[in-house]
Amino acid sequence: MSSSDFKWGAVEDTAVFVANIDEAYKEVVHWRQNLFMLPSGRDGQAFICELAKMLRFYGESSSLERIALKCAMILPSLILQKPHPRSRSADHVQAIHRRLQKWKNGEIIDLLREER
Repeated sequence: MSSSDFKWGAVEDTAVFVANIDEAYKEVVHWRQNLFMLPSGRDGQAFICELAKMLRFYGESSSLERIALKCAMILPSLILQKPHPRSRSADHVQAIHRRLQKWKNGEIIDLLREER
């Protein structure tokens, strides 16, 4: 896959990005589910839009088709993990906002580190 195949945030090398998605998928599938309920506000809607975008990339045979389903599968685990065991709704909204920015910038490894 060449670097001109797709653009994702600040990602320079798409081969490294694809490898990061693969690494995240291999790790996330073994995590115990510790997800919070999706807030109904702006950040909750942004999460739904991002997930829908991944599914649309797959359905429309875009340049991201190769990784779109893996992205859709890891997105909830990377974005909706509870920040800490006694986190409150306000903590969840802040976490979604911060994590979606990292996701859009292609900082998949940073998201993995945060959730470990």
